[in-house]
Amino acid sequence: MPVEFIGAIRTKPVSELNNVQNFLNENIIDQDYIRELTQAHEKGGFDRVLVAYRANNPDSFIVASYAASISEQLGFLIAHRPGFVAPTLAARTAATLDHFTNGRIAVHIITGGYDADQQRDGDLIAHEKKVMEKRLAPLGVDVQWSLFVSGPPLLEALDTGSIDLGPTGETPPIFAQAAGSKLVYLVNIPGLTAEAKAIIVPKDSSIRTLTDLKGKKVAFARGTALTYFLVKALEEVGLKLSDIKPVNLTCGFADKMKFEQRSYRGSRRRDSRIK
Repeated sequence: MPVEFIGAIRTKPVSELNNVQNFLNENIIDQDYIRELTQAHEKGGFDRVLVAYRANNPDSFIVASYAASISEQLGFLIAHRPGFVAPTLAARTAATLDHFTNGRIAVHIITGGYDADQQRDGDLIAHEKKVMEKRLAPLGVDVQWSLFVSGPPLLEALDTGSIDLGPTGETPPIFAQAAGSKLVYLVNIPGLTAEAKAIIVPKDSSIRTLTDLKGKKVAFARGTALTYFLVKALEEVGLKLSDIKPVNLTCGFADKMKFEQRSYRGSRRRDSRIK
């Protein structure tokens, strides 16, 4: 039976004796430390190193990519928490990196850590887990949870058999059915009104009306209720989706950063007025 020796790499020296807070900031990545640690593992004969996943740590795929560029034989076991990235995108990222590293990539699927870390990534279903599992336990139903950032990736997982059921807004099923997916509606809850959504811009933006969006970049999650909301909002002032520059929103930390850096305007749930 073959035995693999697996180590681990971090982006900054952290231990019980050197407790550095791992929050995303300008000091979280020490390239010299990553280089020394990676090369030490390679020289020591390790087969792989684990690149861990935490909500407040740098992206594990990018860390592995950098470490692979400064090593030759060392393998990388990249921790990945499903549900926050579309499955096809995660698979494409891993496969691309595996090709560039000549087969040195493996993916470690994790279901999540503690509730606080899950919540940092937007997983707020801890309470629902407890309630649902208690209600279904007497019926002999074993519940396994998967988190999705929006309706389209959830319906993709449903179509491939990765999940059995899940909640979504009214718009994603329409796009899925148009693409040939066979879906069954079990329960319908009246949707939110227009007052639950908004088109937002930075405080110092010159955009003040819907007409001002013409020719501008507008971010939204394609295939979701926000797509329909934006189309109807533009129609009110005689504009079409082709009159703006759509940017697909993935509901992640990078999108928040891009918005703050004025890379695009955003469409999100909150209120129907431009603010």
